[in-house]
Amino acid sequence: MTAILSEYYTLFVIVILAFITPLIFTRTGIPVVVGEILLGLGVGTVMFVTYSLFDVELLEVGEAIGFLAKIGFIFLMFLSGLEIDFGKIESGGNRAVAKGTVMFLMTLLIALPLTAWVVGSTSIHFDSMYMTIVLSTTSVAIVLSVVREMHMSQTRYGQEIIITALIADIGAMILITIYAIRYEVLSTGDVTFGVVAVAIFLLIFIMFYVVYRLGSYAMWWYPAVMKKFFQSDDPHELGVRASRAIIFTFFAISAVVDSEALAVLGAFLAGAVVSLMFQEGAILSKKLYGIGYGFLVPIFFINLGITFNFDAIFNVEALLLIPLLFGIVIVAKILPAIILSTKGDLKRNLASGVLMTGGLTLMIAGGEIGLSLGIIDETAHAVTILLAVIISIITPTLFNILFQRFHLEEKG
Repeated sequence: MTAILSEYYTLFVIVILAFITPLIFTRTGIPVVVGEILLGLGVGTVMFVTYSLFDVELLEVGEAIGFLAKIGFIFLMFLSGLEIDFGKIESGGNRAVAKGTVMFLMTLLIALPLTAWVVGSTSIHFDSMYMTIVLSTTSVAIVLSVVREMHMSQTRYGQEIIITALIADIGAMILITIYAIRYEVLSTGDVTFGVVAVAIFLLIFIMFYVVYRLGSYAMWWYPAVMKKFFQSDDPHELGVRASRAIIFTFFAISAVVDSEALAVLGAFLAGAVVSLMFQEGAILSKKLYGIGYGFLVPIFFINLGITFNFDAIFNVEALLLIPLLFGIVIVAKILPAIILSTKGDLKRNLASGVLMTGGLTLMIAGGEIGLSLGIIDETAHAVTILLAVIISIITPTLFNILFQRFHLEEKG
């Protein structure tokens, strides 16, 4: 059997799993993307056991599946940027933005010494500062889905939660990129790479501004032309094509220095600029979500489970590291919420702190970048994936319990 044909069977399994995952997990309260990883881990477990006992590879994951998964990962980062609603940030006012920024900084300050202590007590290789940034992430997609389910998206409380999550994601993505560039320069001694990487880092943000300004100019002066990007019955799907062009323009510029961190940042900001340009483009967003979460992203998440390194996780240190890091995330996210509370909003902030702990998308992205650069090893990468899954299952459920118990729906 040829390798290509074998990968067709692997793709067939992935597609079937992608189809049945929403049917299984929609009513469980577990995010579907987490369910995709879990089903992938189930298949990966069977593959691991079969290979260990009989030395037989049930499925083959080669370059073709790897390439599709990589595109899925880039599109996932794009959709993470697309989740950023600049209108909500603006409407939330300076107070909400300042509060979200302070909470993010406090999270970093609390998590850093705790993570450094864990690093010093284990032989598993990972950088304490980098892991602190990874642990500080928040999954905007999960936060938005929970807030919308609780019918809080238009309340002041719901807006504050969303803004805090948005700031945490933006801040973490920028810090991960900066730290990755610094690490590469220090580990290789290639100063030229550092200079070029910093120049491209700045260029990405300049492009972000330029593309947004050009888009705003076109929206103002050529509304009839720009309207075509939002038509539901456009036979040429100009909006999707324009978004794809923006993604790969940012991605191509980022890839000049072969830095995965810059490439991920480029995809993230490409989504942000599309969100900023087309704030009223609900139809376009639905189409992009359909392409991403309906096709490309499930391949990445399921493949992540199928190719999971079980050898790396089956040791005492790795298994002990999961609850330790989970505890750090809980403390680092909830403590700032409690500290910044007044007498009247302690329960609100406690519940929102719990919801902020879920960092699925960027936590996994940070793990992927860290592994590719050698900032973390295979074991730390496997722990990061499992930690992201566990947190994304527990925290939305716990928030729902606190939401009902504290009667937060009555306080708006």
